[in-house]
Amino acid sequence: YIQTIIPRIEPHIIPESTHNQTPILKPTDSQIAKTTNTFLQSHRNLFLDLEHQGIFSAQPNQRVLEIGFDTGGYSLFALEQLGFQVSGIDNQYGGLVEAGALPEYIKKNLHSQVSFHHGDITQTTHFDDETFDVIYSASVLEHITDIPNALTEMFRLLKPNGVLIHKYHPFYCPSGGHTLGIPDTPWGHCQLTHTDYVNYIEDQRPFEADYTKPWLSKALTRDYPISRMQHALAQANFKITYWQETPTTEQNLADLTPQIQWTCFQTNPQIGLSDLITESIMFVAQKPNK
Repeated sequence: YIQTIIPRIEPHIIPESTHNQTPILKPTDSQIAKTTNTFLQSHRNLFLDLEHQGIFSAQPNQRVLEIGFDTGGYSLFALEQLGFQVSGIDNQYGGLVEAGALPEYIKKNLHSQVSFHHGDITQTTHFDDETFDVIYSASVLEHITDIPNALTEMFRLLKPNGVLIHKYHPFYCPSGGHTLGIPDTPWGHCQLTHTDYVNYIEDQRPFEADYTKPWLSKALTRDYPISRMQHALAQANFKITYWQETPTTEQNLADLTPQIQWTCFQTNPQIGLSDLITESIMFVAQKPNK
């Protein structure tokens, strides 16, 4: 999600290294402003829509925790500009991606007060109980392999009546939750078992294997189709107040033959048609008042 709208960095931009961090390519001031404004408009529309539907009414200075920021943190800066007190938490996909200096560079450029924290949302974090009014993420849940523990920690961190707002791309959609090493055939990742998928990478795409195999095992979950995600939310004592499934394109739907459907269902008996044709999901879940 974040990577698709960050502007292309021009060749003249100078790499910069920081202690124990990967080199960064510095975006220009105008690129930072443009990208942050894109997120600002998107977030403003989201909260206006939720308020219009009576789902959630944002208030000034509410505290927001966003899960995931290492690709730049633009979303957090946009939330701050909407009047929230914003923190971000990231564990770089369980250590598969080295922490970068880009978020801190952009924070300095924008004179932001956003706070960045390294931590795993599936573990007990250093934040106090009932700290946040909103916990938000985009393109993150598909990379969390321990959903129950993540939801338990989110429940602890939310204030009573606080809400989760999550957008994600489920594994079984045509893009495979934007997985690495996705097969060329439509829904190939759904027709293969995990073992067969790894074997396919090793045999047919060996140059990707060293990076892709850990990603498939540690940074991508196929264990939570739509119904199980809803069950996990209910089991964690959240009330689902909004659930939106966005279907994939007509071209992708045309490629979903009866044979592909049947093979996917045989390989993954826990899924249904909605899992195959839903490209993205956005939901709101509320922590009940005491």
